Amino acid sequence: MWNAATTTHAERKNLLRMLIREVSLSPVDVPTKLTKVRVLWQTGELTELTVARLGRGSGWHRSSVEVERAIAELFSAGLSDEEIATEVKRRGLLHPRRRHWGAYSVKCLRWRQSLRRIGRKPSAEQRLDGLFSLRGVATKLGVPLRAVRYWIEEGLLTAAEGGRGRECWFLLDAPTLERLKPAAAKTTARISRLTSSHP
Repeated sequence: MWNAATTTHAERKNLLRMLIREVSLSPVDVPTKLTKVRVLWQTGELTELTVARLGRGSGWHRSSVEVERAIAELFSAGLSDEEIATEVKRRGLLHPRRRHWGAYSVKCLRWRQSLRRIGRKPSAEQRLDGLFSLRGVATKLGVPLRAVRYWIEEGLLTAAEGGRGRECWFLLDAPTLERLKPAAAKTTARISRLTSSHP
């Protein structure tokens, strides 16, 4: 339930309230800088642990290997910084400096990993969440881009995400594919006739 994409931050807070009665923090300076954490559970049980206290400006070094791997993986898949931010939030990964994920914070972290964008790269044809780009739809159904644009104009295909100046992404589930296959077959047949009549 905690990791489900449908669970909101407010619901996660409520889950914590159901489990935890109280949390107290106490600084420890000797022999090293630590913070003692005491968690009082709703059952009355007490858990104590200590965590390292990092100095000012060292927060970036807390970026976990999991976060760095996720950003590298999503960057390699062709996602924009905004899309990467959305995906790492969906996965429940925390920002190393407890900031909210956004395009700028993703950019800063990937620059630390030397992941730079050279010019404007073409978008990936399919994202990790399964959505297809305009070119991805054309490739999947074996039709030219203008055919996909025509389907959008005619209402045969609707974007699941994007629009109004933003790149569109489409869900090609079974019902959508069944609806588009006849149109794709007609387009392919028409192209084939034109090709055969003009050798």
